Amino acid sequence: ESAEGEGAKYLDVDTTPTMATHPQGPVVLVAAYATGVYALDAQTGARVWWNDQMTGVTDLMVYREGAHVAPEAMRTAADAQGAIPPGATAPLQPARQVVVVSSASTGLAGLDAETGRTLWRNKVPEGGITAPVQWEGALAVGTTRYGLFLVSPLNGKVIDGMDLGPGFSETPSVLGARLYALTNAGTFLGVHVLAPGRRTTSASDEYRSLAGSTNHSHW
Repeated sequence: ESAEGEGAKYLDVDTTPTMATHPQGPVVLVAAYATGVYALDAQTGARVWWNDQMTGVTDLMVYREGAHVAPEAMRTAADAQGAIPPGATAPLQPARQVVVVSSASTGLAGLDAETGRTLWRNKVPEGGITAPVQWEGALAVGTTRYGLFLVSPLNGKVIDGMDLGPGFSETPSVLGARLYALTNAGTFLGVHVLAPGRRTTSASDEYRSLAGSTNHSHW
C-alpha cells in the first residue's frame, strides 16, 4: 500500500515466528519485510521490543548457548600452572541467546534477545545467503556464489569456510556434530567440525572436515 505521492510500501511477513525466553516471560519473534524485527509477549501479543533497522528480513532464528565454563579461562589456568590442577574452577559464562536474522538488504545480523539491540552485522555477499543454522557453537550459512561458512554467533566473524564452486541455495541441516548441505550443482555433502590442527584420517572419509579443507574461500 502507499500514501499519495509515495512509492509502494511492502508489508509482507516472510519469516516463520520463533520463540525465545525473556525476563518478562516467553516472547514470539517475528519480522516484517518493511518495518523490522519484533518481540511480542507470547501471552498478550504486546510489543516487548522492536528493531526497525533490520528491514528486508527473510529468515529468523535464535542461537542458544547454555551456561558453561569458557575454554579460554581453563586454558589460562593451564598456562599459569602447566596443567589444569584437580578441582580447578573458572568463571561460569551465563546462558545467552542471540536472535540471528538474514536480510538481502541489511545483511546477516545478531540481535540481543532481551533488548533487540544490534550486536553485530555483516553485509551479505553478492548473490545472497541461505538461512543460518546453529552448529557446534557456531552458525553455518551457505552463500549462492562463495561457498559454505562457519560464523561466530557472538561477533559475526567468519571462523572458516569451504568453496566447492557452485554455491548453496538450500538451508543446511544439522544432526549432532554433522551438517548436511546440497550444492547448486546437486552435490550432497556431509561435513563435521574438527578442532584446529586435527585432520581427517583419509581422503575416503565419509565426512569432510570444514577446518581441514584445503579449498577455502573468504567471505
